[in-house]
Amino acid sequence: MIGLEVYGRLGLLRSLAADPRYRNQGLASRLHRKAEEYAASLKIEALYLLTVTAEDFFANRGYQRIERNSAPPPVQETAEFQSLCPTSSVCMFKYFKAG
Repeated sequence: MIGLEVYGRLGLLRSLAADPRYRNQGLASRLHRKAEEYAASLKIEALYLLTVTAEDFFANRGYQRIERNSAPPPVQETAEFQSLCPTSSVCMFKYFKAG
């Protein structure tokens, strides 16, 4: 499962998770690719995320670590940033060339 919240030309990736029975089969990579394809169809310019456990996964896909307070206001105002993810979460972003 993966989610994408849209805030104008910005996107927030949420909840990338694969059932343990299906791990190590490329499912997370396929889900992530589909989310980026969908973001492209919406002309998203940058994707943001918070993670506790998947920093390497996203770094290997072009995401860069940034300070949490560097995310744009619409992203910082989400429930994910305000209360759902711990302050110890790593914030990452990727400029995204749609189309």
